[in-house]
Amino acid sequence: MSAAGEGRLERTRSQRLRLAASVALVAVAVLFAALNLDYVRVNWVVATTDTPLIVVITVCLLVGAGIGWILARRRAR
Repeated sequence: MSAAGEGRLERTRSQRLRLAASVALVAVAVLFAALNLDYVRVNWVVATTDTPLIVVITVCLLVGAGIGWILARRRAR
């Protein structure tokens, strides 16, 4: 039989710090977005609309995360 803890992935200190920093940044981003509920006029590529600021912040965060993910994958190659 297997010993207790076998098969469990152990994280290095830098991985734990990166995870903690990521969780903290996500928490701050969610709090920041949730506190900004006002409507703002946004010039999208195809139209201009009054959009809740939380939507604008969320779109910006997702675009930034996507660009970061793509660049990280390119660097890993």
